[in-house]
Amino acid sequence: MLAPLIFDKKQKEKITQLAIEKVPKEKDQLYAFEIDWVIVESNDIIEAKLKPWISSKIKEFLGDEEPDLVDFVLHLIREKKTPQEIEKSPLSEVFESELPDFVFKLWRLFVFEILLVRTISGEIQKKKKKKKKKTLR
Repeated sequence: MLAPLIFDKKQKEKITQLAIEKVPKEKDQLYAFEIDWVIVESNDIIEAKLKPWISSKIKEFLGDEEPDLVDFVLHLIREKKTPQEIEKSPLSEVFESELPDFVFKLWRLFVFEILLVRTISGEIQKKKKKKKKKTLR
């Protein structure tokens, strides 16, 4: 991602805040969010952002690292399962009543990361337009 190279700390904070504000807070809206798989794949969001979070939450919940379980959750995401399908998966046997909360938080992170890429792209475009206007003067 280009953000660290193009934006200073204050700008990165602003961009992050803009992305956070765009994440739906209601479950129905969050789960209805259309996943942009091009952004997900081209920015390696699953491996770079979701995997560490999932690993951490599973270790927190079960008290130990469970690489196979992490891989299973990642597999469900890569298979483009909806949050509702993930909640009905065999994960319910492991997480029991905690699964809906886990999936909700996971999906918020997933949507945030997509929106962050979109927001960064938008801010880069704004910078390019400003720069172009300056050179035309």
